[in-house]
Amino acid sequence: MKKMRNLAAALVFVQFLLVIPGLAQSQEFYEFDLMWPQLEQPWYFSSPQAIATNLSGNVYVADTWNNRIQKFRPAIISVHIQANGSDGPITVTPSDSVSIEVSLNPGDKTGQKADWWIAVNTPFVWPWNWYAYVYPTGWAQGVHMCVQAPLFALSPREVLNMALPPGEYTFYFAVDDPDGAAAGPWWGLDSVTVRVQ
Repeated sequence: MKKMRNLAAALVFVQFLLVIPGLAQSQEFYEFDLMWPQLEQPWYFSSPQAIATNLSGNVYVADTWNNRIQKFRPAIISVHIQANGSDGPITVTPSDSVSIEVSLNPGDKTGQKADWWIAVNTPFVWPWNWYAYVYPTGWAQGVHMCVQAPLFALSPREVLNMALPPGEYTFYFAVDDPDGAAAGPWWGLDSVTVRVQ
């Protein structure tokens, strides 16, 4: 009987894990924060019966048979990239200007050193298919780190404003481990597609 209860609790928890990502933005993840009362097996759920959230984004799970409430707090790094003020995809003509803006909310990772990446995959043939924004000089051919710096709140900043030749362009803004390699794990990643026709 106890195995059935444990299996039922595990299934409820799996459903919880499947629902939370749908409610959260793609750049959000949650870290375990606090539990009342403290138990030897902190991740063991026994008949979780309710889930609640608050305006701060905290998630509370009533772990009924363990007589406790577990709190998960958002550990949000929100990176955002827009084309002409839109999350895209957008379609423009070759005579239209395309404005690319990036912004970042570091959440609880403010001050942590990270690699910042701003890049675009273009319709051009290799090796001219990738370009990257390198601070402070601007755009350069290839995939290059924008800057390695501590995370801070970045208000929308324009990194491109020009007309583009026909084709499809996917712009990326991301932050990851400070190792100089665009290999993740991504702390935050967003993209926007621009079609020029």
